[in-house]
This record gives sequence, C-alpha cells and structure tokens, in this order.
Amino acid sequence: MTVNLVGFLRERLAEDEAAARAATWCDDAAAWRAEPSPFGARDGGQRWYIEDAMDDGVVSHVDPAASDHEGVARHIARHDPARVVREIQAYRTTVDEYDIARELLPQRIRRRIGRGTRDPARGLPTYRRRARRPPRLPGGVASVTDPALTLFSVDLVSKWGFNDGDTPESWLDWCDTQGIDYNAFDFPWAALVRKHLVPVIEQDITVVEIMTMHNPIRAATVNGADVTEVWSGRAPEPTLTPDAVDVPMAEVLRLALDAADLVGCRHL
Repeated sequence: MTVNLVGFLRERLAEDEAAARAATWCDDAAAWRAEPSPFGARDGGQRWYIEDAMDDGVVSHVDPAASDHEGVARHIARHDPARVVREIQAYRTTVDEYDIARELLPQRIRRRIGRGTRDPARGLPTYRRRARRPPRLPGGVASVTDPALTLFSVDLVSKWGFNDGDTPESWLDWCDTQGIDYNAFDFPWAALVRKHLVPVIEQDITVVEIMTMHNPIRAATVNGADVTEVWSGRAPEPTLTPDAVDVPMAEVLRLALDAADLVGCRHL
C-alpha cells in the first residue's frame, strides 16, 4: 500500500462519513429501526417503515408489491448512519495503524538482521546478518556491574507501551558489551511483564497478550473495570502503583533463553 493509496482511503472514508451524517438531522437520530406499519399494503400484506431514535419517520413504507418488505426494512435499519459512522471510525484506525507500521517496519527489519555499519564511501548505513551462535548463560557473563531494564506500570494501559513492543536499545547495547547475539532469540516482553511487573502491582489487574506490531501485553481490567479504551487514549488512565520495577539484564537474558529453549547454551 503506497502513501497515495492511504490518502485515497482517507478521502473515501471522509466522503462516506459526510453522506451518513447528511442522512440524519442530529446525532441522536442517527440510529434507525424497522417497524410494522398500521396501514396494509396494496396486496393486503404487511407494510413496513423506518423510523429514527427520535420517533421520526425516515422511510414512510416498504411495500411488499415492490420489495421483500420486512427483510428490506430491517436491512435498511441495520445499516443506519450510526453504524456507518462507527465502521468508518474503525476503518480509520486500521488505516492509521498501517500508516504507522509502514514507517516503523524498516526499523524493525534492521534490528532483526543486526545493527548496521556505515559505508564510509557513500555515507549510508549497510546491514548484514550476524552469525547465529548460541548465547551464553548469565553465569558465563563477565563479572561487571549488571545494568537493569525498567518496566513502567503505565505501559500496561498503552497501545504504545513497553517501547511500542520493540526491542529496547539498552538491551541491544548490553548484549553487544557481553558478546551476546541478540538475533538468536526474541525479546521476552510478555514473560518479563508477567513475572516481574504484574506481581508487584498493588491494584487488582488482569492482562492479555496480543499479536500486534505494538505493545504485546496489556492490562484488560484494573480493579474489575475494563481499561481497553485506555489503550488508545479514549479513556482516562487508571492509577497503577508502584510506578516501575527494575529487572537485571541477566534476568532478562535468562527469560529470553527460557522462551527460546536455549537454556544451557554457551559461547564456544
């Protein structure tokens, strides 16, 4: 999908929304329903009509002599302006997410194949795949002060939380200093959050894992209240305490190895 096509889709959605809003005189009247008419049809059958939520007539009658009467009426009412506007909002979200992903995808591909080295002749970055080698266990890491990765509680209620689901730069840097091939396994966001952040949250929360290019693990409820509308900023953020928790990088490595079934592997 090109940038021009994204713009084209947005223009068509705007046209559809304008047409839907023009079909009703106020937002409260945008929901329609099919009702049986008290007046009979020409052939003696049942006549149907469409009215809005304000009890005003939209379509005076659907005559069985010219249509499938009740089925036609219910179909018209089902696809009322309110539904069209809701669907347009969902389509816009899909287009927006694609547009963001289109910009982020090259960055993610570069990180998956290894960070680049700059070509001095052209001044451009070049990328190459690192040789795959078994990572060493935390016990094999040199005795240095082990930095930590910070998990922020607020990221649990954001679509873009936990580095938008991307691998943290601090982790990549630490792996480089330890001679660890970070391309050998995926970064364990879900395992980290479940093991080290969720247990210390003082509020009662439930979490869900999502297959997405954004934050892969999020809070579904906080103290029994649904917080999925918070993910995209459509509702106020709940209070989560403590604000953050630090996880040593060696523990991050252990969880990554566990998830990849590479426990016991060392550099040769």
